[in-house]
This record gives sequence, structure tokens and C-alpha cells, in this order.
Amino acid sequence: MLAMACPLAAFAAPPSCPEVTGSFTVNGDPAVVSDALRALGTGGGDAAGASLTLSGSPRATLRLSVMPARPDRFSRPTEWTLNNPADFRCEGGWLVLSRPVTASRRVRDGLFSGRSIVRLAPAAGGDLQIEVRFKGGETTRIYSYDSATIDLPLPWSRAAATDRLAWPEGLVAVFRPEPAPVAEPARVAEARRLLGSTGLRVGNIVADETAVRAKVSATPRDLVRLEDKLRAAGVAYEVPASPVQTASAYVVDLVLPQRPGATSQPSRQWVEQELTSWRHPSADVNKVDCRDGACIAQLGLRSGLSAEDAVQRVRSMSQAFSDVRVLPGTERALSPSLRVVDVQLRPR
Repeated sequence: MLAMACPLAAFAAPPSCPEVTGSFTVNGDPAVVSDALRALGTGGGDAAGASLTLSGSPRATLRLSVMPARPDRFSRPTEWTLNNPADFRCEGGWLVLSRPVTASRRVRDGLFSGRSIVRLAPAAGGDLQIEVRFKGGETTRIYSYDSATIDLPLPWSRAAATDRLAWPEGLVAVFRPEPAPVAEPARVAEARRLLGSTGLRVGNIVADETAVRAKVSATPRDLVRLEDKLRAAGVAYEVPASPVQTASAYVVDLVLPQRPGATSQPSRQWVEQELTSWRHPSADVNKVDCRDGACIAQLGLRSGLSAEDAVQRVRSMSQAFSDVRVLPGTERALSPSLRVVDVQLRPR
């Protein structure tokens, strides 16, 4: 038996490997975190808040996966493996990664370039301890042209630094869909359906006890078509302020009043279009201004057309106005063949 003791002693037991499996949250100094992740085999970069999972056996093969800090429904974990001893070794209670990574550190007043070695070990409470050992020195650039550079190390400027991180144990980040929206009131849903059927861009829709309000973007022609559709559907509406004109559209504050017997208060553009459609052939619509439920239109009269004949034409052809009349004292001549007059209209 004694003769066999010496040969058996030559086969020393392999070093024990630390238990580093689990799920951990990545955090810490960005430069140190980048070194650690690149040594583990990822691309490094800003991974604060990401989840790292290690599984398998450190005595043979470790399986790793990383999920980003803010995953969406399309996020999938990045997965890869590390093998013992090709990619790491167990030494003194640490799992030492075999891949040194190029690194830089600000030491004293200078920026030092070199390499980092990364070690892993379990920490108290189930956390993962990361140790990053950096060695490097300052360099001087002797050549630079376009993207090509040559740097030489300064041998008298060697420095070393050791940084430690503790990545807390935690669950892998998963996508959590936003909670389902609360069902909107029936009046808002109906307004959204009605306005959405026009093909126009409809903004936020809100409702209170008196009205439903919405913002609508439309070209002048589409705005008139929208109002025609609301009138044809028997829906009372109000455009309380003049639409704001942008480069290609009007932004309209549209109000759908909920009070019984509500009447429509159309936009200036709609009134102008209605007058233009039913005007006398010898009359022109110069401008329209609407406020407080009434509109004032300036008509141009040609070829001896009287103001009363122009107004009577609108009364007989359009059903959109409850009152159409000439404002006294507003008729005036601009030339021997052209006069203008102001007409008051009250939309139905």
C-alpha cells in the first residue's frame, strides 16, 4: 500500500469550481461593466440594468444569456456558452475568464491603455462578485492619417488597478405588456367612430357632461366635407374658434354638444363654401367672419345686381341659414361696375 501512495499523489484533485449560476442584474461603472461583459463574450457597451443568467456546470460548460434592461415584445435573449478549460478555469475559489480584453482607465491625471482580466465568484446573499484586474500604461501617438493610427507605449508609465462589482441576484427581465386601456365612454367611442370614418387625422378626444371635444387636422376642402357629413348625419357640432392654418392643413377644435336641441356652429370655411355654391352668378364672396353663432359675409356685386337680389338667391337656394339679411349702411361702390355689401347670416 505504501508503494502505491506516491504514484497516486501525482494525480491531484482538480481545483474546485465556484458556484456562479443564477440570474443577476448588471450594474456598476460603465467602463468596468464593459470589460466584464466583453470578457464573458458579449459586445460590451452600455448594459446597465440588463439581466445575465448563468446555468450549467462550471466544471464543464456554462450557458449564458443576456436580456436587455428594457425589453419589448420583440426582444429575445442573447445566448452563448463557455467551456472549461478553453474559455475559463477555476483557481483559488474564482472562475477566471481566459479572454483578456483591451481596456482603458483614467489613472491619476492620464488615460492608460492596456488589458483587463476578469474573475467571477459567488458573493453573500446569492449575488455575483466580479473582479476586473487592469494593467496598462500611457501611450504616445507617432502616426495618424485618416483612420490609421500608431501608438507606442511609454514603458515608465505602467499602472495597475483592480475594480470590484457586485451584481445582485434577480429575475431575468421579461417583457410586460402595458395594461389594457380602460374602456372609453360610449360617447367618445361613437365620436371616434364617426370622425375616424372620414379618413381625417383625429387627435385626442375627451368628453364631459356638456360636450365631446376633439382636434382634427384637415385641408380646407376636407374640413368642409367633414362638416357636410356631420350635417347629413344630423349631428350638431361647433367650431368655436377659427381653425389654425399650418403649411398643409387646418387644425380644428371640434365640439359635439350634448345638450338637447343643440344647433351647429360651422366654421368660416364651411360658410364661405356654402355661399360660393349658391351665390348669384353676378355676386362674389370676398370674405367671411364668424363669431357668437353669426357670420358676416362681404359680397361683391357686379353688373348692376342689387344687394337684395343677391340675398334672396341665398335664401331660396340654401337651407343652411335661418336668417340672411343685408346690414344697413354697408353697401358702397368700389368702381362704376362693382359694389360691396355686408350680409349677416345665422347658420342653422
